[in-house]
Amino acid sequence: MSRCITKIQRTGEFTQGSIFSNFVDHGGVSCLGLVVSARCDIEQSKYKYITVLPVYALEDWVIEYGDFLAREKAIESLKTQIADSLAKCDLPEDSISIYGEEPTINAIQNKKGSAKLIDKIKQYKILVDHGHGWREANTLLAEKKGLIKDIINGRQTGLYFLAQIQLISA
Repeated sequence: MSRCITKIQRTGEFTQGSIFSNFVDHGGVSCLGLVVSARCDIEQSKYKYITVLPVYALEDWVIEYGDFLAREKAIESLKTQIADSLAKCDLPEDSISIYGEEPTINAIQNKKGSAKLIDKIKQYKILVDHGHGWREANTLLAEKKGLIKDIINGRQTGLYFLAQIQLISA
């Protein structure tokens, strides 16, 4: 069992596998820190720096970082869906960037295009502009669910799910 370290006083107080509380990551987010530097290097004081992996509660990570990853995926997904749907309406796939959102929506309505396409365009605009309610956009919520599922099932490169870390304060 790892013990929770809140402040380093001297060498030998931590080793590989030690967990720091109140660790601050590169983005300024407070989380736990798991020491992964080699145990022998730590024991022999052969380090200038130690390597610490940030460990987040899933909910905290999603709020701080996951929303933005899911947002990027949602934007790319919507772009593809919108381009395909615009082509079906005989409109250029880059209509929004050429004519703007409203003229494109009007053209879709004139061609009896689907309300789903118009909704996708509005969601896309909200996500791209970080507009009001962007965190609640349906496409983003679906991407977030997929991202969390991928993390838990080990399919998200560079992110790992640890079922539980039990901490004992020193």
